[in-house]
Amino acid sequence: MKGRKPMSGFAKHALTATLLISTMLTGLTGCSSSVPTNYYLLSAEASEAKFTNPELALTVGPVYLADYLNRQGMVSRDSDVAYQIHDDELWAGQLDTEIALIVKQNLATLTGSEHLRSFGVVGMQPQHSIRITVDRFDASSDGAARLQGSWQLLSATHQELKHQAFSFSEIAATGTEGKVQAYSQLLLQLSEQIASALAQMPLAE
Repeated sequence: MKGRKPMSGFAKHALTATLLISTMLTGLTGCSSSVPTNYYLLSAEASEAKFTNPELALTVGPVYLADYLNRQGMVSRDSDVAYQIHDDELWAGQLDTEIALIVKQNLATLTGSEHLRSFGVVGMQPQHSIRITVDRFDASSDGAARLQGSWQLLSATHQELKHQAFSFSEIAATGTEGKVQAYSQLLLQLSEQIASALAQMPLAE
């Protein structure tokens, strides 16, 4: 019986390339399926009108984020100088837009006003507005979530009427959902600070 012919050099290279590609695809498939991607939204936590101001007319926004927050992945901090960006824990919407929406919803509940609107609405008459700058919005490995920054109250002609810094912290429950709930509570604290200040200087529609 005749023996097999030896494999040509071209065939050897083709077989090697095929095996290599197959191995790479198998590895990629394993990597893509091993870590699921989860999406999260903030929630409005205000439940009652603590600072009744039903005639309050206000535009909420824009919200300006620090550069490290201007991304879809959630941010956690390991130390004052070391941070992690989580590619598998993502915000379901644009974070600046979500923060503005939640603050507006909280303020509507806290004040009982139906005259609040989001920044960017076309065709509305100019009115007073709240501009928010967020410098810190993250959580540490020990579960401490923090929100730091400042807000400005502007007149309809964009004159600054008030400027207030804020710094809030909240202990988050275990897991990503616990962190998101803590972030929502931090935005409630910010909303209460704003509502309290506005109650002392009512702004008519």
